[in-house]
Amino acid sequence: MHQSGSRPIVLFVDESPWRCFDQLAAYLRRSGARPIRVTVAPVSGWFRRLVDRSLYGERVELAGPDGRRRLDELLASGRVVDVHASEGAIAVLGPGSAVVARLAACALGARGMGAAVVDKYAVGRRLADRGARVPCQLPVGDVDVDQAIDALGLPLMVKQRVATAGIGVRLASSRAEVVAALEALGGGRSALTYEQFVAGEVVHYAGVFGPDGPQHEATVVPRRSAANPLGPAVAVTTSDDAELRRIGRQLVSWLGAEGLVAVELIRDADGCSWPIDLGPRVWGNVLAPVRDGAALFEHYGKLIGLAPAGSPVRTARSGRTHVVQPRGLLQAVAVGRPIDIAAAGWDLTWGYGRLLGLRYVAIVWFEALAAWRTRRRPAPGQARAARPAGVIE
Repeated sequence: MHQSGSRPIVLFVDESPWRCFDQLAAYLRRSGARPIRVTVAPVSGWFRRLVDRSLYGERVELAGPDGRRRLDELLASGRVVDVHASEGAIAVLGPGSAVVARLAACALGARGMGAAVVDKYAVGRRLADRGARVPCQLPVGDVDVDQAIDALGLPLMVKQRVATAGIGVRLASSRAEVVAALEALGGGRSALTYEQFVAGEVVHYAGVFGPDGPQHEATVVPRRSAANPLGPAVAVTTSDDAELRRIGRQLVSWLGAEGLVAVELIRDADGCSWPIDLGPRVWGNVLAPVRDGAALFEHYGKLIGLAPAGSPVRTARSGRTHVVQPRGLLQAVAVGRPIDIAAAGWDLTWGYGRLLGLRYVAIVWFEALAAWRTRRRPAPGQARAARPAGVIE
């Protein structure tokens, strides 16, 4: 166990709370690291402050000069071993800013490309240059709408170059929808790109990468909600996909990323895999396959020096579907039957609790209880909701 003055520091940089950041922070704190939340916006609400105090060793708010000075101290300390930064926070800070460059220099996931690793267009170009089959992309600032449609056909995707969780993505099936997507996404034409639409099944490769390659891997098929088909997965089905592992390893090696890395691909009707997104940080469904043998957090901890390196272990079972937690529990509390709540609660407590600890489980159950009370006695004119505003899955 590291002493408090020498514990490795992992920074989590966000624009609003991220559940997957909280999960990895809970694991790291239990394992002897010092997770620190760095947020670009002021934190409000007693519950969020309680979460930060329980799961993180410290919170740094960049809205004021004291926060910037504290971040400078942390980055200069030599103890920061990794940085997990949300695309939203990077967009706020400025992808080309000095502070983002300094964060990228400490981030394992940005080893090969620096801050450009979160730019969808830059990642696509780098992979295409190495020979990967990637959807064709055209920067919005380089072509007009009609030129994009002529080159890519319809439907096509309109994407923010730095975004995640489906927030900056639109599928457009007509010229009018392309124009509407451009207006909705905004952010300046240089921040957007058109992308070729590829029909097929979404597949997901994830791994923990060290200097010598993958230490641990998992392959899953994500399942999204009908209400948000471009958004984060609500469940995953485990797989044992050797070809996907081969492709995933190759793509990550071409980018030079290390640490926790995920690649999302489209597998078309001919069996060809097209990479469409890279996650050089922890992601929303990272723990969903944990009960089938996926040990991404444990191997990540070993990578950053929290325990001796062990033998790699791949997912033991495949073909089983797991709901992403805590979304599953909160959704069951919002609209489910008591038996649904019990099943989701057991899945969270047993599957995640052993890894993340009592503090994390207690926080989620407290949130679930608050959602239950809202469901039982909603305020007049207030819609029932299980997820606090601003929380990213």
